Amino acid sequence: MEWFRSRVSYHVGPGLSDIKAYEIPEGRSTAFVRENGDFEENPMQQISADFEIMTSDVPHADFPFIKSKLEDSAKSMGEQQARMFFDTLEKATTKTGNVVKARGRMTVDDFFQSLELIEISFDELGRPEMPRMVVGQGAFDQLKEIDKEIRESAVLRSQFDEIMTKKKRKWLAGEAARKLVG
Repeated sequence: MEWFRSRVSYHVGPGLSDIKAYEIPEGRSTAFVRENGDFEENPMQQISADFEIMTSDVPHADFPFIKSKLEDSAKSMGEQQARMFFDTLEKATTKTGNVVKARGRMTVDDFFQSLELIEISFDELGRPEMPRMVVGQGAFDQLKEIDKEIRESAVLRSQFDEIMTKKKRKWLAGEAARKLVG
């Protein structure tokens, strides 16, 4: 069973398989309260995969054959899980307005706008702990170009630093409030 779970995680894809998962032993939904007080309930969703061995397959159904069938099922489940994750993420970001629509190629301004919309934590030395981004190859190449533009332009670097300073102030205020409550 653990092997199968690890194969499903592999097929979910890089980045997503690192997200901590929790088993929910009962119930038909999960719920949470957003920062603005909105209550949101999310029904459980099912993923499944068929595992079929035909009678004609039985004579040559050795371990590699069975493992191959299990791998196909794990791939199907991993792809379903990734699709479910991105669908849920899209609904949540659309609902909260945390969406940046890059028309065609992503620009530095699009990137800065996206940074404004997300929370960023900082380590004990005050360095930003940038969140992981899961993107396709095209977006990855664009982000590398944007990073290069920011590093090579004093004006863009200054804008980036200003955003990080605002983020750090907000993070420090949140940390201070948490310490007062705790």
